[in-house]
Amino acid sequence: MINHISTVVPYLVVLALGIVYRKTISDLTNRLVKAKFSSKGVEVETHKELGKLTNQGQEMTVVLREISRNIEKIADHEKPYTDYSEALQDTEKRIRECLQNHTTHSKNHVEIKILAVSMTFSWNFLAGKVPKILNDCPDGHINAEIVFVDSDYLESLQLETFDVDWANQSKQRVMQINNFMNGLPDDLCERFSLSARVYRNTPHWHGILVNNEHLFLGRKDWEFSTTKPKLSVGQNKYRYFNHTAAAGSERIDLFLDWHKYYFEFASKSIHES
Repeated sequence: MINHISTVVPYLVVLALGIVYRKTISDLTNRLVKAKFSSKGVEVETHKELGKLTNQGQEMTVVLREISRNIEKIADHEKPYTDYSEALQDTEKRIRECLQNHTTHSKNHVEIKILAVSMTFSWNFLAGKVPKILNDCPDGHINAEIVFVDSDYLESLQLETFDVDWANQSKQRVMQINNFMNGLPDDLCERFSLSARVYRNTPHWHGILVNNEHLFLGRKDWEFSTTKPKLSVGQNKYRYFNHTAAAGSERIDLFLDWHKYYFEFASKSIHES
């Protein structure tokens, strides 16, 4: 979709400029036709009309900026990613932007909500990136609310474990989360809080929501090449959503509702800070 948009952008710009300045261009053409057929006559008429175009330069700049902003919004909305690694790169970028561009005079907070299977990929991101981000933003505070699938429930599904043992990953995550949070330096303990819970389900979607504004949403899928069902998560496509379009707001609201349900009504706590 984005490739199609990029191919028509030049034509949209030309069309927009043609509409805005059609009268000026038409007047210039008519006056040149009526001018005496001499280099001097054409030069006089051309200078007069170019003077008018120069006076409208500010208007042209405004139009071009508006076109650029709209194109950027279209390109960002529902931005696709081939897998988790690309999505997590932009997740870090958005977190840093939120910390750097805050408008309040009080403590600078970023809220992160995660809905996952066993946090095989998102946990490495949190544990590896959050300390670096906070060290780079000394006045920043991050609060994370994460929910992932209970290891006992995953084990009961009898999934294929050749590539990823999801039940074992979930079990490891419980230990890693507690060890990581207990080992944080005092400075980071005051600026990074984390609540983690486990639930008993296999959701169709998973993802990370930053400040209720930037959603990186992934999909789950199944493979049936062996006698056991094989679950795939981070290897699948991801999409980015924000509030610039109604469809993006709907996705964010839906993610918030499911996260709230699991986090507050259908899970048990494994860590609270």
